[in-house]
Amino acid sequence: MNRIPVVLTIDEIEYLLDQLPPPDKDEDKMVSKLRETLKRSLEEVRKGAEQVSFALLCCASGASLPQLV
Repeated sequence: MNRIPVVLTIDEIEYLLDQLPPPDKDEDKMVSKLRETLKRSLEEVRKGAEQVSFALLCCASGASLPQLV
């Protein structure tokens, strides 16, 4: 199977999550895996966006930029 990276924005990931039906005990494993992957991706993108926003805020205010981990 060939895999390629897919780049999505926060809005696109949220939209895809909204399009999935509510979790069901009988749902296909692939749907469950997709749901979890999208949730993890959304968390990571939001975390990265918060760090970038913080860095821009520090630079705009003239404050020194702390090391982001």
